[in-house]
Amino acid sequence: MIKFNRSVSSVLLGEILRIAILAAALAAVFAASAAEADDAPQPDSSGIVDLTNVANLPKGVKGPGQLTANFDGAGGFRTHQRLTMRDGRAVLTFVVKADGSVADARIAVSSGSADFDADLLDMMSHRYFGPAQLNGKPVAARVAMVVNIDTAARVASEDFTFTNPSGSFVSLLRGHNEDASGKHSEALADFDTLIKSDPQNADALRSRGFVHEELGQYDSAIQDETLALSAKPQYSVALMDRAFAYDALGKHDLAASDRKAVATMAPACAPMRIFDDAACHDAYAARIAALDKRIADNPNDFEAYARRCAERAIANAGLSTALADCNRVLDVAPDDATALAARGLVFYRMEIFPAALKDYDASLKRDPHSANSLYMRGIVETRMNNAAAGKTDILAARANDAAVASDMAFCGVYP
Repeated sequence: MIKFNRSVSSVLLGEILRIAILAAALAAVFAASAAEADDAPQPDSSGIVDLTNVANLPKGVKGPGQLTANFDGAGGFRTHQRLTMRDGRAVLTFVVKADGSVADARIAVSSGSADFDADLLDMMSHRYFGPAQLNGKPVAARVAMVVNIDTAARVASEDFTFTNPSGSFVSLLRGHNEDASGKHSEALADFDTLIKSDPQNADALRSRGFVHEELGQYDSAIQDETLALSAKPQYSVALMDRAFAYDALGKHDLAASDRKAVATMAPACAPMRIFDDAACHDAYAARIAALDKRIADNPNDFEAYARRCAERAIANAGLSTALADCNRVLDVAPDDATALAARGLVFYRMEIFPAALKDYDASLKRDPHSANSLYMRGIVETRMNNAAAGKTDILAARANDAAVASDMAFCGVYP
């Protein structure tokens, strides 16, 4: 069975579990040193270079590269489901076009079954991929990933491999998986190996710093995050990670300085700036107007109510209307994780922290892996003077999605 699902599911607040890791790993594969070969693959009749079976990138070919995350005005919150599989193996291929967008996604299942939300590819295209290059010019490229899974309940995104993995990819992905499994010494060993071979690998440095932070080794964490920032100065994730380590050492002025630097990186249409920019405000107003019309045309369009609630909560505007919208959904579907998480953010904005905590608890009961809900619950717990629980949730959220802290900082939300 193959199914492409574009519907908004129970996770409105952006469950990006492991996708950041996967995209970075894919970028590492195609950014690997090109083999010296003269027979570079040529575009087919559709203008697409097929890289799915290329063991080493020939001379003159550069694969899709990782970009700084674009911001879509939704506060880092995204609406997609994970790719899930049951006891199977599949090959996922897609085209990264010359403009950096993704098209023509295909999934071939050789055993078992797979469900895939095609919106995930759209998110990846906006967040991670630039076009490949052929002799210095942008070109569309078809790439492939292999997915294997042998346990029905597991999330397949933890089991991605690429058709032509590089050593750096293997070390990075294995290190992240070891860290997620609590095998911190093994994760450090893999990151050490990768950094030794590539001292300027900002992702590996940041990741090793995060493991040090998990182990309470805050000075080592700060050292690694600082090295990552030297290699990649606009690395907002590393800045936020370093801020957490500074706070743990009581160096709150330095932590505040890092968070301020992250705020300056927020794109013009980030929620924290949305009303300072006429174009951004107009775009926000247009989205609200479109949802208003949907609801006027169909007063029982509960998805529209939930989305309007989330829009207002993210922008920190019209909170009483947002609360009424979420309540409308929850009156009909009390266990809807989407509306619960959105209402949790409304209550947080209103500083009604006990109600926010109750909603995040309920949302996480339905979707325990949601990085945004874990992170927000951790912030709420911290506001309620439960620092230990808050730290646990925030660390778990950041392990699930490295970018969650910087995304939320763009909304003006941080511990």
